[in-house]
Amino acid sequence: MKLDMNKVKERIEYIVKEDRKKAETALHNLQVAVYTLCSSQNCWMLAEMAARQPADFYIDTRVSIHSKRQIYEKVAILRMMAEALGKNPHSLEWQYTPYL
Repeated sequence: MKLDMNKVKERIEYIVKEDRKKAETALHNLQVAVYTLCSSQNCWMLAEMAARQPADFYIDTRVSIHSKRQIYEKVAILRMMAEALGKNPHSLEWQYTPYL
């Protein structure tokens, strides 16, 4: 099922307005989710780019990933969340350490 990105954007703006701290936590959790989704396909560089630079993210044609649409949707949501929080979606902080 394809997401209605306009409704997603409205909901994100509502969440940011209601509880900014909760939205900041959601942004970090979404970064981890996007990283995990990409890295599960053994695409570590894509995973890093998706988490740090959602506005610049793309999937190279040389890479075969089964769930491209899902990944693009999640990364678009991450970009919208970053923008709603006033963060630069071309360069997000990344504090994920997968080996802790």
